[in-house]
Amino acid sequence: MTDRTKHKLLSVLLMVSAVIIIGISSVLLYLYSEQREENNLMNLQLIQLREAHEAVLAENEVLIQENSRLDERIEEMLAQITSMDNELDERDAVISEMDVLLEEIQTEIAAREAEAEKLEQELAELEHKNEVNLLVTERLRESRNQALSSAEELKRKMEVLIRESEQRTEESAAETEPDVPDVSEEPEVPLRTEAEQMLFDLLETGAPPRYVKNEDGSIYSEYPHLEYAYYDFTTGRSVTYHSDEIIYSASVIKAPFVYAVIREIEDFEKNKRDFDSDGNPLWDAEGNPLFEDSHPNYNADGTLIYLPGEEKYNLDEIWTFDPETMMEEGSGEIMNQSAGFQLTWRELIEYALLYSDNIAFAQIRQRFGYNSFYQLVAELGVQGTATGFMNLSADDCVKFLTVMHDYMAAGSDYALWMKDCMTRSKHLVILARHYPEGTCAHKYGWDIDAYHDAAVIFDEHPYALVVMSNLHDGGDTVNAYFGEIVDATKRIHAEEYPEE
Repeated sequence: MTDRTKHKLLSVLLMVSAVIIIGISSVLLYLYSEQREENNLMNLQLIQLREAHEAVLAENEVLIQENSRLDERIEEMLAQITSMDNELDERDAVISEMDVLLEEIQTEIAAREAEAEKLEQELAELEHKNEVNLLVTERLRESRNQALSSAEELKRKMEVLIRESEQRTEESAAETEPDVPDVSEEPEVPLRTEAEQMLFDLLETGAPPRYVKNEDGSIYSEYPHLEYAYYDFTTGRSVTYHSDEIIYSASVIKAPFVYAVIREIEDFEKNKRDFDSDGNPLWDAEGNPLFEDSHPNYNADGTLIYLPGEEKYNLDEIWTFDPETMMEEGSGEIMNQSAGFQLTWRELIEYALLYSDNIAFAQIRQRFGYNSFYQLVAELGVQGTATGFMNLSADDCVKFLTVMHDYMAAGSDYALWMKDCMTRSKHLVILARHYPEGTCAHKYGWDIDAYHDAAVIFDEHPYALVVMSNLHDGGDTVNAYFGEIVDATKRIHAEEYPEE
């Protein structure tokens, strides 16, 4: 083989080697590219896994915090349950005492029933012995009940009765004559209508007894103290019973106090609307503005601007409950809330009327003071508060209810708000349940020696109705009794409008 041939062969081998090397390089390059893409994909997945891991860690942290809050809440609930258990134990003790008291009352009732049976026997003997006198008495009673229409009719009936009595005396040769009053010589007494007589029978003799426990543990019953007042805003007719006697009003006082505060707020807002901070009018006689551009007492969004010292009139301000400094005993809903519970001052006023909330009422008095209330008391001539802030008579209640009715009837936004709160009051058993929904704007009072309700009845012809008593045990029997009083009141009111 010649050198030339060898050289050509070597050239071919070199070319083949180069082709092979290029091919291998291409394959390696392709494999490298594939591996690189795979590595990139794995890196991307790794990043996603890391992000998912971090999200899981963050979620786990949230769950740990939530679990911690749940543990705290569980501890609070366990504490509440413990407190409720203690309260239940106390109530069980009270129930046990009440059971003992009930047994004592039942024993007393049995003794009274035995005494009553004995008295009935004695009464039967007396009736047998005094049949003639009883007959005369019965005829006198019948004549009195029939003589309700007029004084002249009463005189006529009594004269007839006297003649009949004299005739019976002559025929039976009785030794004594019945003691019949000479109405012609006595001053005339205003007669009661049939409905009024029905009411007074309920008030004078129809009330359930009030049970009182002596210091030695014995129980006795007594006739309760009752006050009643009805006043027709249209005609001015009134019917009253012991209505001038001043007693502890309990939560009834909340309504007139809140009314005085609402009027103060309304007057403040009206003054801000009509006058600038220097007392200059902002409107002319025709109602045209005397200011340029915007009203000086309002923000751009239409809300009032409260200057220093005026903040108490901002009912949108938030109030926060602090049980350590604000707790009050008695009625209400706020006392069941935890520290930090919040309401607006508007809602706080609603709580005082809707739930008779003592905490809300105390906070309102602290914020607004007593000036507006006592100014109202002086204007109306209310007597009871002179002996104590929470003392009123039924007559005092009617005075308050009269101005509150006029205010509600005028129909301002604040007046309708107060009417809505009072007609939705949550305690319905005394007066409100006997009237259609939304027609009885009332405030009740329930405490020791106090079971009252005072209402404006928005009938076609509105009227005031006040019942006050010391029947603080309440219950179905007492509530049913007040229902009978309401029925009698409705009959009295209907007498004023017989054609309707």
